[in-house]
Amino acid sequence: MSLVVVATMTRSMSSGVSPAASSALRLAATPETGLVAPDRGTAAVACRAPLDGPVLGSAGVRGDTIWVVTRRGTLYEVGPGERSAPRRITGFDAPITTGVTPIEDQLIVGGADGVLRGITPDGRTAWLVNLSWNITVDPVAVPGGFLAAGGDGDLHRFSE
Repeated sequence: MSLVVVATMTRSMSSGVSPAASSALRLAATPETGLVAPDRGTAAVACRAPLDGPVLGSAGVRGDTIWVVTRRGTLYEVGPGERSAPRRITGFDAPITTGVTPIEDQLIVGGADGVLRGITPDGRTAWLVNLSWNITVDPVAVPGGFLAAGGDGDLHRFSE
């Protein structure tokens, strides 16, 4: 099984993980359909969380919460402790082709349809913006807003 580290957890994903290991866990995506938290000291899988498809792009991280989107277009939230089981936030009608970028109180993702989406943490669509199709670069936070690139290499700055 090959792993790709998508985020570092600062707290335990499971109450079954020893306190010494819980501060040293990383969240990793597998090429199959799930997330695992390998123990840094032993590389053994400390916990496993199945998803509906492989994780696509970078994970969004804020505090002790991580958001990932799968190839099937499902947005998941993974929190610490009892919230460690992935929770489905929403699904999208179009394939999502970027990772998740948390900016302010929204999660920003781009799709193969050229639509940049601002999603609230409870799964509601806050806004949609059409860029050129197939957005493949994760939006980047900058002071006062963020940058997003469309599929034709067009660069857009969004501000508060």
